[in-house]
Amino acid sequence: MSSLPQIIRFGDFTVNRTRFELWRSGERIEIKPKSLDLLVYLIDHRDRVVEKDEIMEALWSETLVSEGSLSNLIYELRASLDDDARAQTIIETVRGRGVRFVAEVESFEGDRAGTKPLASSVSRPHLVEAVFVMLLCAFIPNSILAGLNYAYNSSQVVTDPIRPAFEMVVAWYNPVVFPLSLCAGLIFAWKAFRPLQSDPGVEASFSARQRALLLGHGIALIGVVSWVLAGILYPWLIDLMTDLVNAEGTLHFFASLVLCGLVAPVFPFFSMTVYTLHRIYPGLGGSGQESDQATLLRLRQLAGAYLLAAGGVPLLSITLLAITGEHERMVLAWVSGIGILALGAAFGMYRRVLTQIAGYTSKSDAF
Repeated sequence: MSSLPQIIRFGDFTVNRTRFELWRSGERIEIKPKSLDLLVYLIDHRDRVVEKDEIMEALWSETLVSEGSLSNLIYELRASLDDDARAQTIIETVRGRGVRFVAEVESFEGDRAGTKPLASSVSRPHLVEAVFVMLLCAFIPNSILAGLNYAYNSSQVVTDPIRPAFEMVVAWYNPVVFPLSLCAGLIFAWKAFRPLQSDPGVEASFSARQRALLLGHGIALIGVVSWVLAGILYPWLIDLMTDLVNAEGTLHFFASLVLCGLVAPVFPFFSMTVYTLHRIYPGLGGSGQESDQATLLRLRQLAGAYLLAAGGVPLLSITLLAITGEHERMVLAWVSGIGILALGAAFGMYRRVLTQIAGYTSKSDAF
């Protein structure tokens, strides 16, 4: 065929001829160079059956190989593409003649080399889906920690004289401030997700891709502010109503709420970032462009910082176990156990984020 597109797309797959890479649904696939050579050659000649001798001449022009080498190469390529040898939905074997690329090429670059590639053919999530996922990522972890924090403060910090004031502060603060935080998150999400409504054939701008990549971080920071604000306002308001909160009680309130504030953002960040890298970023035409490398590197650094925050809870709890009295040890033991489980979950998502980012960065930036 006369046209040699630099970006080739079929189904969930994208071949970047310039960078010599194969992607699937926004994730880079490890594939042998010779297998990718074969794939590109078959795509370029997909209008006909390519005979075995022609393939062997094209791929091994200076090496003498048997048909067995070609059969193994086709097998390896099918494995990389999850193409069933019986169904043959991507590569069809024409017995006695050769093979043919039969998958439908949905969109690819224009006939002239150097033409700007179209946005990724990966299906874009609907705006409603993206917003709903953001709400779940922000609401569920914060709600769980809010319940645990309430149970801890109610049993370990709050005394009977200040309990009515404590219950009153909880009754108005949580239903007011946390919904306001979600609204702030929705504003950030709307700006990040709005390009999903544009023409799928138009690549989103750099700023749009950057907002999407860092959305998880933005949602997490909003959560931090809400929890730190609670750590300041809870003891101040209770003391204002009762005049019974001493310095130790104030510090205890502040420490418990700020500690939750360090943990609560971890899971919104990781869960939202995993979703963004898998669905939003490729849906906006992101494929690890050179302009996105700095943002992807920053995201990798942020992932390490959030993992450290997740590890701070069990570390602090275990330390306090050694210096607290018998009454508090049971509670701290529970907190330590929950913290270790949470750290394990955070580490799993951390590895997932690093793997996704590695797929979008060049080999020189890989870890």
